[in-house]
Amino acid sequence: MPEFHMNRIQHWMFPVADRMTSVPFYRDLLGLHLVPAFESSPGVTMMETDDGTMVHLSQKTERTPPTHVAFELDDFDALHAHLVELGHEIDGPVKRADGRPAMKIKDPSGNVVEFTTGPGPIEQDVVVDEWGRTSERPADGSQPDLSGINPDFHMNRVQHIMFPIKDRKTTLPFYRDLLGLKIVPAFENGPGVIFMETDDGTMFHMSEPGAATPAAHIAFEVDDFDAVHNRLVELGYEIQGPEKRADGRPAMKISDPDGNSVEFTTGPGPISIADRVVDEWGHTSIPGRDGLE
Repeated sequence: MPEFHMNRIQHWMFPVADRMTSVPFYRDLLGLHLVPAFESSPGVTMMETDDGTMVHLSQKTERTPPTHVAFELDDFDALHAHLVELGHEIDGPVKRADGRPAMKIKDPSGNVVEFTTGPGPIEQDVVVDEWGRTSERPADGSQPDLSGINPDFHMNRVQHIMFPIKDRKTTLPFYRDLLGLKIVPAFENGPGVIFMETDDGTMFHMSEPGAATPAAHIAFEVDDFDAVHNRLVELGYEIQGPEKRADGRPAMKISDPDGNSVEFTTGPGPISIADRVVDEWGHTSIPGRDGLE
């Protein structure tokens, strides 16, 4: 029985070199929506997918946090007390500008994990411009005109995020037993791959070291995969894929202007993976077969 449950992924953060090159990629090509930042930092740009999952871009400075995931949960104070009891080194807690508490720790593989709660009690009177810069609302109540933004596509939701890990025997219990992520059968055929999900069904993937271990990345779900692929080809992106996953969904990866890995896929695939089973250590298999090809 896990000690806590993560309701959803609240945000995924990428460090970027320059918002002037990175924001157009996510705003104009992928169609992420600019939203006012709840952190008091001039280098932070906050965006969200159509379902409200946030993607944060942070211009690189000495204080810029590494790529990380933030989970949303109900009982923040209980988790904080338990992390203290377990001896975790905690960055925080801090109260964000939107009134939510937040804290960060490292998982057993050294990946940064943040925790926060649901919508905060403080209403921010701030606005965001077309470059993701947040400022106080002018006295006349006006706000920047974003009507000229006409993106090529829209990202429906975050389908999964992926962290590389050192060893499942030390890292998986952190996510399974402490954070309460649910282990699910993998739709990728790799012995080092572990698939888990939060309470709302957003997936969290981990991959053990190996020749084909992917970099930490985010995967977006889109409606018209072929149109996205054709547009990326037209724009000259180097594309890894497309390939068909075991669940029948197509998938492909590219790098954003800062070299961060971004994956694209579609909604639920036409091929069921109901014939796959998973054990308590995240090993996926198909009964009657020696292994996954």
